[in-house]
Amino acid sequence: MGHDPSVVVIDEAAGMSLALLFPAAYQSLYTWAAMVLVFRVFDVLKPWPINLVNDRTEAWAVMGDDLLAAIAAGFSLQLIIAALSVLGLFAAV
Repeated sequence: MGHDPSVVVIDEAAGMSLALLFPAAYQSLYTWAAMVLVFRVFDVLKPWPINLVNDRTEAWAVMGDDLLAAIAAGFSLQLIIAALSVLGLFAAV
């Protein structure tokens, strides 16, 4: 089936679930949608160090790259919201 079979979606579900645990996802409906979008961007582009895990052939790497993408997305959106709040461009609901 290959390295990361497309019929297995538990890794995507685990990554999305982890990303949605970050408080930034629940500031508004827009930040929830932004979290989904940012997670997908990190999951598709696989920047460093996510690409290092994605290149591995062990079974844990199938979920590992998605979990790292979720962590990167969560911290990124948290930082973006914090920066926008400091600048007065974002107000929590």
